[in-house]
Amino acid sequence: MLKSLLGLKEQAYCTEQVEADQKIRQFCNTVKKMEQPPEKYYRLELWASGFTDALNELEQSIFCCRTFGVHIHSHTEAAMEADEKTYYHRYLYFYKNAIIRIFSILDKLGYFMNERYDLYTEKIKHRFSYYTVLRHMEKQKRVKYLYQQLYAHKVANINTMKRLRNQRNIEIHYMNFDMINDLIRSKQQPSIHNVVEDIERDVSELHDAFKMTCAILIDVFSHASKDMR
Repeated sequence: MLKSLLGLKEQAYCTEQVEADQKIRQFCNTVKKMEQPPEKYYRLELWASGFTDALNELEQSIFCCRTFGVHIHSHTEAAMEADEKTYYHRYLYFYKNAIIRIFSILDKLGYFMNERYDLYTEKIKHRFSYYTVLRHMEKQKRVKYLYQQLYAHKVANINTMKRLRNQRNIEIHYMNFDMINDLIRSKQQPSIHNVVEDIERDVSELHDAFKMTCAILIDVFSHASKDMR
């Protein structure tokens, strides 16, 4: 949808996204072919079908983030002309949007895995995240192989995801007091201006997180389609 608003073709961003979509559809089709499947599989199919749209929305948010980011050249917001400032605010909107969507997909996937494999993570923590489920899976022998795959993704992307998680927490859970202090100082001392983020680095991190999310979805739904009964 966002690409069409910019006059561009709607198409998958990378081969990983295409494969993830295929694995999700494969799982849904497996459920549909089952004769009188357990009730929980109907819920799982509905959840699974939502991941395709969620992944597409994430990809388009990152695309818009990259598209608007290339128009930003100033090192401080105060130095921007009106058009560049508009692009910058659009960039920030889609940057924050993409971060929120990354963790939204992962946390929903945590609930999916908890239901699919009867992990009962809620007994450990009432409101749990993807990473809570992943830690709990370490003790479950029947999902050992899947756990090893997902843990490898976690290790490979640990620095990127730590930074994005901090950004997500700032955006959702609490006020960024350092940012407020910087703003106060800039008002008190006009020579001090807020420095624009490293946009190329930030977009690159979103790209890495997106590919990791696709890889996780591929592994989860490849595994989830097996031994269904």
